[in-house]
Amino acid sequence: MGRLLSLLTCLSLFMAAVSVAAQTPQSRLGRLESDTSVICSAVAVTPQIILTAAHCVFGNAGTTPLRAYRLKFFPMDQTGAASQDGPVFGRQLVFDRDYRQSPIASETAIANDLALVLLERELDLPEQRAEIVPLNTGDIAQALVPAEDGQGVATRACPVVVRNSAIVVAECDLPSGGSGAPLLVQGEAGWRLGAIVSSVGERQGRPVVLGVDLQSSLKPLLDELEHLAMKSLRDESSRKTVSEQLGRKDDGEPGAVLPQVLVD
Repeated sequence: MGRLLSLLTCLSLFMAAVSVAAQTPQSRLGRLESDTSVICSAVAVTPQIILTAAHCVFGNAGTTPLRAYRLKFFPMDQTGAASQDGPVFGRQLVFDRDYRQSPIASETAIANDLALVLLERELDLPEQRAEIVPLNTGDIAQALVPAEDGQGVATRACPVVVRNSAIVVAECDLPSGGSGAPLLVQGEAGWRLGAIVSSVGERQGRPVVLGVDLQSSLKPLLDELEHLAMKSLRDESSRKTVSEQLGRKDDGEPGAVLPQVLVD
């Protein structure tokens, strides 16, 4: 059913508990740009859906979300170079309705800083499933940030120093464009997704990144995106493609693969 893949190989995103093949996580990573010059990172959770930070889909003024068609995703290949598969424009956009942009990153703003973008077409990605896991204090997460010129990926080892029910704080310094980057951990089965970078800060004189925990915040966004996609896509084959990717039957009812987003 569809090709619900492991979000970023290691991006074990969607609340699904699944193993990931031995593939480089760069193949799910990409750069998200808009016509207002906002540049962020994003990760593919299915061949047609990417995950990023909510503030990345707002204009420079930060008060109004952009139209999805104004967003462009530039995917990476397995070597970390710009893929020939992009750019791909957005078709539908959803973000956490509790998100409020603020010049000062409050705990509430960070906890709700998530967005999903349905792309105009599928990316050339393998069929895999992934796993979303919680990041715990003491874990060493890997942050991946694509270079602004599309050539190469910056990798940072980020020890988790604080975690609550909604936010992960990890020590490391990210380059420009790090908002929306995945925080990953490696397990026996491969890479798994733990959080999405919202902002950076300082703790006890050391640089830190603040990430959005995905355990409870991702599924409502997926449900909303599916609803919008099913409502707007009139072509039967298109509806089926989107529906299957989200683990639904053709009639929109939960399908057998829906539990692919299980949470540890």
